[in-house]
Amino acid sequence: MHVTIGLHTEQDMFEYLLIIPRKEGYPALSLADGPTLRATVRSVLYLALIAPLSLGVATVVRGSATSIGVVPDLLYLIPISPR
Repeated sequence: MHVTIGLHTEQDMFEYLLIIPRKEGYPALSLADGPTLRATVRSVLYLALIAPLSLGVATVVRGSATSIGVVPDLLYLIPISPR
C-alpha cells in the first residue's frame, strides 16, 4: 500500500511540475535557471539549519512534545513580535 501511495504522489508531483505548466503555455522548470537554483539551494540550506536547532532545543528541554511546541515559537512568533 505504501508503494502505491508513493508512486501516486510522485506522479502527481511530476504532472504538477512538468506537464501542467506546458499545457498552460509556461516553460518547464529547470535548475539551470538562476531563480530556480537559488530557491532550491536556499530551501535546502534553511532545512539543514533548522535540523540542528531542533535537535538542540530537544536536548535542552528533554522532551519531544515540548520541543515540538518551542521550535515553531522560535521560528515564527519571535520574529513577528513587536520590538
